Amino acid sequence: LWSKITRKISISSTGEEGNANSDDPVISGNGQYVAFNSYATNLVQGYDNNYGNIFIHYMNNSASISAVVYPDIVKSGDQLTVRVYSPNSTHITVLILNKTFEMEKWEDGLWYLTYVVPTVSDGVYDVLLTATDGVNNQNEVNLYFTVDNTPPVIFATVTPNLVKSEDSISIDVLSSPDTRSVTALIFGETFDLYKQDNEWNLYYVTPNLSEGSYPILLTATDKVGNQNTTLVYFIID
Repeated sequence: LWSKITRKISISSTGEEGNANSDDPVISGNGQYVAFNSYATNLVQGYDNNYGNIFIHYMNNSASISAVVYPDIVKSGDQLTVRVYSPNSTHITVLILNKTFEMEKWEDGLWYLTYVVPTVSDGVYDVLLTATDGVNNQNEVNLYFTVDNTPPVIFATVTPNLVKSEDSISIDVLSSPDTRSVTALIFGETFDLYKQDNEWNLYYVTPNLSEGSYPILLTATDKVGNQNTTLVYFIID
């Protein structure tokens, strides 16, 4: 259930499928044995007696491994976690960017490694896991994470940009698809822009101001925390 792997067990030790019905399975607590009834005559040599017989299938899970990396999209300097389910392993290693790390088994029975992403260019990077059991059986799983250091693009307009005090203005922003939030800093107060389709928008009522040009600092933040800013202005007449 944890690994979401389905296996056929009504087969012979050489992988030949049973030639008759199999039913009434019972699985052991550790998931390594399944007993079942079968009328197949080819599962074990010599059991062609025209009766249903009880068979036990053994699944060698000694070095089985299921793993996940989270978050799978990061920027340089972020921390990611590798989590592994491998109940029969005695040690697990992780190869990331040509460096090998030993994983630690916690009290919950899972294996963990926390890793700080060094300064690397944008791209997809491998995480190679190798699990070893007590008799040196091994299994490998290859995972990936993506590094995104590129700040979001931000382009903004104010409409109209020439107003009188207490008029309403519209602040409209176009930003990269992975942008998670856009904020506007106006007179020391921060406002969240609202996203609609591919645009971000804020309606703002100007306070009672003397004539002049006033700045709005806009900040776009993407899903991994990269930020970009731009300044726009409105004029009070």
